[in-house]
Amino acid sequence: MKGPWQSFRRLALGLALIAGTSAVLLLSDSQTRKSGRLPRVALFQYSSQAILDEGIAGIIDALRDRGWEDGRTIEIQKFNAENDLPTATSIARELTGGRFDYVFTVSTNCLQA
Repeated sequence: MKGPWQSFRRLALGLALIAGTSAVLLLSDSQTRKSGRLPRVALFQYSSQAILDEGIAGIIDALRDRGWEDGRTIEIQKFNAENDLPTATSIARELTGGRFDYVFTVSTNCLQA
């Protein structure tokens, strides 16, 4: 029968790797936190439809409920492809270029782009 220490030893490497990776990620983000720059958030929707507009409003409300307000604690920029696939692809390239810290998509088309 295996003792509790043998089980712990088997998990120790995994736990150490998780802790090490977490430390690396935390340290790599310290420059952003020290710069005083507000996090940049992109909201991307495929077309101007009531349901998608409500989705964007819901995301903004949820962020606000958690203390993230546009212009005060984050910078929010909205993108709308207006039902044009080439435009959606162009916007997706811009959003994945590293300029934004977070990107929220509000439709399957935007997520696929």
